[in-house]
Amino acid sequence: MNSTYLLLGALLVVTLALGTGFTQVQNTTDAVKQFLCNILPLVVFLAVIFAALLYGISQVLPSEQKARVGQFAGAALVTGVLAAIVYVIGPTILGLLSTNLSVQC
Repeated sequence: MNSTYLLLGALLVVTLALGTGFTQVQNTTDAVKQFLCNILPLVVFLAVIFAALLYGISQVLPSEQKARVGQFAGAALVTGVLAAIVYVIGPTILGLLSTNLSVQC
């Protein structure tokens, strides 16, 4: 969480140092929103498919390899779930940061 605040603070300092004002911050926030709305559904889909494939493959392997591949499948599933959470909550949080940004994807 601290890295997010650090990134937003650095973005604000760089924008003010360049003298472009808050329009650049709004443009950057809009670009992040577009990234969230366009890329994250694909990430969620691919992560869930990858997790299912890994789990299926792990079922035909010996026990030691089955455990390792099963851990990778779990990590891929967690990645998909976290990406879905960010996809649902992200535009709302960005909408709170900028008044001119639409919240809908």
